[in-house]
Amino acid sequence: MSAENEIGDSSSSGSEMEQDTPHKHKSGFKGEGDDIMPNLPPIVKKRVKALKKLLVSQTDVDTKFYTELHVLECKYHKEYLAYYNKRSDIVQGNYEPTEEECDFPSDEEDDVKDLSTDMEGKVKLEESKANDGIVDGTSDKLKGIPDFWLTILKNTSLISDMIQPHDEPILSHLTDIKVYLLEEPMGFALEFHFSPNEWVFTNYCIN
Repeated sequence: MSAENEIGDSSSSGSEMEQDTPHKHKSGFKGEGDDIMPNLPPIVKKRVKALKKLLVSQTDVDTKFYTELHVLECKYHKEYLAYYNKRSDIVQGNYEPTEEECDFPSDEEDDVKDLSTDMEGKVKLEESKANDGIVDGTSDKLKGIPDFWLTILKNTSLISDMIQPHDEPILSHLTDIKVYLLEEPMGFALEFHFSPNEWVFTNYCIN
């Protein structure tokens, strides 16, 4: 074997060894999380401790912020109640909104304009049937907005995956969800209201 080949083999082996050896961090500090601290120089440890102390001091400001925020939420929640109560009356069919209250543009109206003539005709036919039923008094079951809360929950990303098919018949009896903000101690409560049902499922509250 020539000297040139020997040098080539030697450099190749050295290159492979370098690849097999883990690269050191540029900072020279190894480990993760709490494992890093023992490897830090004393002066850097002192600076990290200063950062931790700053973070703890910051939590005092956080506490004041969230306390004042909760007081503000409680203040305006009392003003929201009138809107929540009216919503509940409309959903449950205890109040029929006036024409003026219903005068609000919706996405559905824009979508209908884009439908083909055939589809548009079908939509009008269904609306006509529904209106005929109301006039004839045959649609007594269409009180308020059926399955309002079930529809809301099924379209809420944080909750929709939790709702199983066997839950839907029960949730279809959910007539209202009331929120109560508690000033002392800070917190809130959810009150679920149900219409009469075959499970004899009654109202309940979650704190």
